[in-house]
Amino acid sequence: MTSTFPAKRWMNGSQSFAINEIVRATGSIEVELTFAKTSDIVGTGSESDAWMSDDAVNRYLRLITTSTTLIPGTAVPYKWTQTMPIRYYTRTEGEIGGNTTVVLTGHAFYDPDDFTGVYTSAVVCDMSNADLGAPGS
Repeated sequence: MTSTFPAKRWMNGSQSFAINEIVRATGSIEVELTFAKTSDIVGTGSESDAWMSDDAVNRYLRLITTSTTLIPGTAVPYKWTQTMPIRYYTRTEGEIGGNTTVVLTGHAFYDPDDFTGVYTSAVVCDMSNADLGAPGS
């Protein structure tokens, strides 16, 4: 993710242009995904074909990372789910272990109609084991 943080200055009664606040002005989330080169990914009617069409096709990407370790005392694994609306604009070829791959680079976008915002993140963890310290320490 890239962001810009410009300093905001307002002239006050003493004619000072001191920095009043720093705010996030822009942000960009970019994802690069590597797929095995199969007929589902390349060729007419494939996902790559739809993603690389003249008019970008909206996709909704969900990345779920699930640990093999369970939260102590439960049958629940540690987990992180990230979801975002995305459009793919770049397609390149790659290779892993002698097998060809397709690498698609996408950019998240703001979708006020079908998705709240541009990115959501949900974590399942055991905060009782986290050494976060007491507030103010």
